[in-house]
This record gives sequence, structure tokens and C-alpha cells, in this order.
Amino acid sequence: RAFKIYSARELNDYNSVRPKDVISGGLLVPNGITLLHGKAKAGKTYLAMQMGLNIASATPWLGNEIAKRKKVFYLQAELPYYPMRDRVKTMLLNYEHPSAKENFQMSEPRKLDICDEDDYKILNEIITQEGYKVVIIDPLVYFHEKNENSNDEMSSVMSRFRDLVNETDISLIIIHHDGKGGEMTGGDASRGASAIFGAVDSDIRLLSPKTPKGGGAKYQNMECSLRHAAS
Repeated sequence: RAFKIYSARELNDYNSVRPKDVISGGLLVPNGITLLHGKAKAGKTYLAMQMGLNIASATPWLGNEIAKRKKVFYLQAELPYYPMRDRVKTMLLNYEHPSAKENFQMSEPRKLDICDEDDYKILNEIITQEGYKVVIIDPLVYFHEKNENSNDEMSSVMSRFRDLVNETDISLIIIHHDGKGGEMTGGDASRGASAIFGAVDSDIRLLSPKTPKGGGAKYQNMECSLRHAAS
């Protein structure tokens, strides 16, 4: 048989302990896909790198538990070597555990097409051979060549990402941009086809920085849609 089939009785009687979330509260679930998005210059890459370093070192992230250290691969297409190096050096000052340095790895700027069989095979082999358990894709637009406004085309893109998750036993974070309109909230604010938001397990929208009316340090809010948080 090509895949498992469970009867309702089996599901009812099976009482194994549910695996802990990679980031508690359903922000990143085992074998799940989280979409992290926001406006340009909102700080998405910085936040995603922070998530990766925290996962690599099992450091709580914004008050959410990370139960186990995991090897993280940050596949990115925009940061040249020296800005990437300087940013990582600065961020590492906040991490005492050496696992942050060992378990968090970033690529040189590289574009891949998840729907191209050769590119898919390359990425699959890298993840498998290196033993990565969390992969961060930054940003989505550089990892496909489909029409971002087409539900049919973006469904095929997200389907390949889901294949990658299932075949390599990873959790995946995809960085994406918000659309230009300002009326939408949550995942609906992400740019392009609704098939993108519809295909993920968790959605985090990073809002642009704000300054308090009375002055003071800027702050940022997040909007989260968590479909598989443990009840």
C-alpha cells in the first residue's frame, strides 16, 4: 500500500503523545509550514533569523517554548556575504549556548525553482545529507517562477513545498511580502493568490514599526493564525 489508512477506531484508540511543537502554541508545528510575511522593511528577515537561532539553541522565542535544539538551514536569496556575516555576528551576542553557532547555517544568495525537478532534487539532497530539521526560505518570490497571482499556479508551488516537508521530515518557514493594499489583515494581507495562505499550517504577519503617541521606543505587533495549535 502506497500510504497509510486509519480507521476511526484506530484513531480513537491510539493514545500516543503528540509531538511537541517546534515553537510552542502552534507557531511552528512538526512537519508543518509557517508563512511569515509583512510589508517591505518591516524586519521579516531579522525576525526569521532570530527564530532560526532560537530553534538552533532551544531558546524561548517571544515567550514561546522551544523544547529541543534543531539544525536549521536558512536558504536565502538577498543577503550578500558581508552584510549576512555582520548581522549574524551581532545577533550571536545574544546567545550563550554554542549550539546557536553550530546548528544555524545560512546559504550564500541563491535562487531555486521548487517546481524544477533538478532544483528540487538539489534542495532535497542538501536537507537529507546535512540533517536539517527546520528550513527557512527567504523570500518566496525567488524560489519559484510561477504567476504569484494565479491560484492554480501557486497551488502547484505550495504543493511542492509540502512534498519537500513530507519527504525530508522537516518543518518549513517561508518568508513572503504583504500586498500593497492596507485593508486586509492576517494571512489575507499576504501578496498574491489566496492559495499561498491556504496551504500553510500557521501564519505570522509582522506589522510595520510604530512609535507610541507620547513618544518613546518603537514597537511592532504580530497577527497570528494558528490552525493546528494543540488544544
